[in-house]
Amino acid sequence: MGLSWWWTTFMPGAPVMWAAAVGYSLALNVFHGVFIDTWNTFQNRIGKQRGLQYQTVFNFLYGQVPGMIFRLMVWTVVANTIPPWALAYWRDIGIATIIGTFCGTLGYQGLNGLYDKGILSRGWRSGFQQVRDLFFTLGGIFFGTGAMAYFWPIFFIQQGLDVALYIVSRRLAKRSIAYVADEKLASNPDFQGMYPVKPGVEESPLKQAAKAILEFLPIKLTISLVKYLYRLLKKKSRP
Repeated sequence: MGLSWWWTTFMPGAPVMWAAAVGYSLALNVFHGVFIDTWNTFQNRIGKQRGLQYQTVFNFLYGQVPGMIFRLMVWTVVANTIPPWALAYWRDIGIATIIGTFCGTLGYQGLNGLYDKGILSRGWRSGFQQVRDLFFTLGGIFFGTGAMAYFWPIFFIQQGLDVALYIVSRRLAKRSIAYVADEKLASNPDFQGMYPVKPGVEESPLKQAAKAILEFLPIKLTISLVKYLYRLLKKKSRP
């Protein structure tokens, strides 16, 4: 399995579905390519104004859509492909999503942190985001076709890159940045929320990300279930 399998499966035997997959991939690449700075600014805004937990939940939900669509396309062509409604699919997507959402949110925080500190220009920020999207797109090809042996190495390299961005952003010192704005604009909460002009020390993004994962509904339900089963087993084991 892999790229050659994907190509030989879709190209000659299912040209309509192949065209649909290429068209959908092109739409995603245009959205995350041409509008990459808009996307980065959007992630920066929701992270600062809505909080990291909201950003984590949004990225979790948003990240499910492309994988499910591509896997459904493959399933219509290759009958033995695990479909999106199978438990095995959600086992793999669950592991990838929890780890990917946590590390991916840190990656966004790290990338925008380097930008806010004046270390990266807007162009370099977009360039790093293109690299992150390249790993996401390449891994998505193998995940969409069910080639998990190829997917997992790419996935963990991508997570390592995001964690590295976060660590570098925390290590490097902030450069002096001058914001030119009148008094009314500078006192606006939206302006203060977008630009690092507020005094005080913000909570570590790492702690926020861990809190967001632990407070995320599926994780909370799982933890509650494990605690309930533990108490039940402990109660039965008593003489």
